[in-house]
Amino acid sequence: MTHRRPFTMRALLAAAFSAGLAQAAEETRELLPADTAPLHYRLEVTPDVAAMTFAGKAAIDLEVKSATDRIVVNGKDLAVDSASLSDGKGTPKVEYDAKTDRISFVFPAQLAAGTYHLDIAYHGKIYETSSGLFVTPYMENGAKKVILATQFEPGDARRLAPMWDEPAIKTVFEMAMVVPKGQEAVSNTPVAKHEAVEGGLTRVSFAATPKMSSYLLFLGMGEFDRITAKAGETEIGVITRKGDGKRGQYALDISGPVLTYYNDYFGQTFPLPKLDHLAVPGAGGFGAMENWGAIFYFENALLVDPALTTEVDRQRIYGTIAHEMAHQWFGDLVTMSWWNDLWLNEGFASWMQKKAAEKFNPDWHVWLQSIKTQQSAMKLDARGTTHPVVQPVANVAEAETAFDDITYDKGQSVIRMLEAYLGEDVFRDGVRRYMAKHAYGNTVTEDLWTELQAASGMPVVAIARDFTLQPGVPLIVVDAIACKGDEAVVTVHQDRFGVDESANEKLNWHVPVVAAALGGGAPVRTVVEGKAEITVKGCGPVKLNAGSTGYFRTLYPADAFAALKADFGKMETADQLGLLFDTWALASAGMQPVADYLGLSGDVADDADPVVWLQVANTYSDIADLYRGEAGAENFAAYARGRLKPQLQRIGWDAGTDEPPNVGILRDALIETLAKLGDPDVLAMAGERFAAFEQDAASLPGGIRRAVTRAVAMQADAAMWEKLHGLAKAAPSPLEQRFYLDALTFVMDEKLAEKTLELTIGDEVPKQYAPRMIQSVAQRHPDLAWAFVKAHLDEIEGRIDEMARYSFVPRIAGTSANPARAEELKDFFQKRLPDGPQAEMNRAMGKIRSESDIRTKRLPEINDWLSRIQ
Repeated sequence: MTHRRPFTMRALLAAAFSAGLAQAAEETRELLPADTAPLHYRLEVTPDVAAMTFAGKAAIDLEVKSATDRIVVNGKDLAVDSASLSDGKGTPKVEYDAKTDRISFVFPAQLAAGTYHLDIAYHGKIYETSSGLFVTPYMENGAKKVILATQFEPGDARRLAPMWDEPAIKTVFEMAMVVPKGQEAVSNTPVAKHEAVEGGLTRVSFAATPKMSSYLLFLGMGEFDRITAKAGETEIGVITRKGDGKRGQYALDISGPVLTYYNDYFGQTFPLPKLDHLAVPGAGGFGAMENWGAIFYFENALLVDPALTTEVDRQRIYGTIAHEMAHQWFGDLVTMSWWNDLWLNEGFASWMQKKAAEKFNPDWHVWLQSIKTQQSAMKLDARGTTHPVVQPVANVAEAETAFDDITYDKGQSVIRMLEAYLGEDVFRDGVRRYMAKHAYGNTVTEDLWTELQAASGMPVVAIARDFTLQPGVPLIVVDAIACKGDEAVVTVHQDRFGVDESANEKLNWHVPVVAAALGGGAPVRTVVEGKAEITVKGCGPVKLNAGSTGYFRTLYPADAFAALKADFGKMETADQLGLLFDTWALASAGMQPVADYLGLSGDVADDADPVVWLQVANTYSDIADLYRGEAGAENFAAYARGRLKPQLQRIGWDAGTDEPPNVGILRDALIETLAKLGDPDVLAMAGERFAAFEQDAASLPGGIRRAVTRAVAMQADAAMWEKLHGLAKAAPSPLEQRFYLDALTFVMDEKLAEKTLELTIGDEVPKQYAPRMIQSVAQRHPDLAWAFVKAHLDEIEGRIDEMARYSFVPRIAGTSANPARAEELKDFFQKRLPDGPQAEMNRAMGKIRSESDIRTKRLPEINDWLSRIQ
């Protein structure tokens, strides 16, 4: 075994390197002048939905830190009607800088250092996409109604009021909203008072917030139901459209236990008197937002409808709620100083949601499922267009592109790895130290590592810096395994896993490795840097990354892999998954024969965990996508059907009594995948089930309704397309409307897919749904969707929210494996968005090229393997 010393010259160099990166990043940030700062806001908003505008009043107590003739704040799409300063320094001149989203109040004389009060009257826009104060329309009994809500992350609070809109500038807010009769208002804190105002309106004023960042503010208005429960001293509410409260009961039921658990885990009691979950119709570039005390969700991310909700949905909703609630501490109570440390919010919340789900729902096997989540990050991280977890962000536009799988999934994988290395109790103690030290403040990544290292006495900083300041996926290569007595000595060296030229750009990590021999003793934990020898008890096949908690891939020599394959059924489920995922990834990159994955997946036993069979089904589905339009497609589809169909026959189409929840997830996936693979029996059964549903809706349970409806859509002719279209138009709720609009994106007939695309630019489809529908069509018809987007981008742009403005077009292009598409994307993107951040464009180009490479090189290998086994 090797042992890692806490301090080495490399660690010191890494510290100097990280400090240099931090300084360089800070120098490029577009920050407001530091000579003024807010002390307290009082904001009032009066919406005029008919005109899609609002009137605002801002009363701001502020500090001038050093003499200046101007107060500079953020503001976007705002017009100042009047402004005055408390000391009578004169009426300021108002200057706007649309490029930097700044409003300057310039005074005729210098303002001396001290405290002041600034009053501003202004007006702004109500948006149709989810940025700033926006509207979400819906139909109720044939009448059009709307809900107003806000979305401010990463930098859109400046659309609501002139303010210092940066995460490190925390202060207290008092919010008020003037609403029409019959409407209710919601904000971060409870209502303090109602006052009648002229015109039959009501001013709803809210209690002061704790000291907080501007992007966490929230205002909402509509006709609402609110159901409540108590968790300790906190009132938990679920707010829905009027009449929809029953669909929020699941969210309410799970929130109390999660809140109590988090209060204990973080060592800090939730500091607000209430915590609301607010669901609205629509869709956006996000599913939910962690506004402090008033979490926002689009309906499908919060509400449960037994007729529509699958087991996947139920677990996803639980995870979303647990994620946003974790943010109430990691992000809201303690906030990153700037957007380069966004992962401190998102990676930790992604990990914490799984920890909560595992505690309260152990039969979901959430940590097993999280291995798939980890693969999403590794797939992106294995390309040259990846980025470190901690990444330089100059401005809000660049921050919008940082919400990706590296930030969320690699971030949570690094935390999971560190917790496994340190132990759960020690890790929790470090988190509690971090929370207690930085409550109501701002931090950088190093602050978390410092507290974890202090709590554990382990070299956390050295390990964590490598995985957060460097891009890429480590590769642990097993050189040899020698049996000596009752022990196995494993010789390894470290490399980098990549699917393109990034594999040649060598980096070095301190990699926590857990190794064990099958049937041997307890796992051995060590840290590998460069070359190492690891000695484990037992001489059976040796598995590195035992438990699959490490963020690295493992490449075995042929004899060691063969030994693992022979004893595959004896492995723990996590190790089966890890080996399957690693083998397919390494095979895709040409580092291991594709036959190894196909043979290994062929050895999965009927009684293997449903999560293992999900891996096989999803990988076969991905391979089928690679075969789109290629010779050999039907040959592979026939093989995949032969492996998967017996599993569907084994578990059946209907849920059994007390069956494990993940069997339901597997059933859903098998129906959809087999339909995609063209299985005639599955397609016929789906048709029969749907026909019965048309006569009696209760005949088709929610657990399989989505899979059955998608299967029907895949084989749809013009008459079936119209039938599904009619169900969408007649849907009694936005949730159900979205369900059938989603089904229309699965049609395989190109003419019908074109009709689906045409719907997205008409009045029938809610504008916020349109981008997601186009992206879904692109998964099956990449060329058709690309041509449609190019032809209709002017119409589509008004349906894309700010969070997706730089990612929408690249994601459409990225569904193709045609290398020419990469250059088309580059040309198109640079003509339309020449000044925008190009990170998403580069990632899509990298994906297209790597997928093309896999198709060109790996499909012949699969064809050869299939010819040999037939």
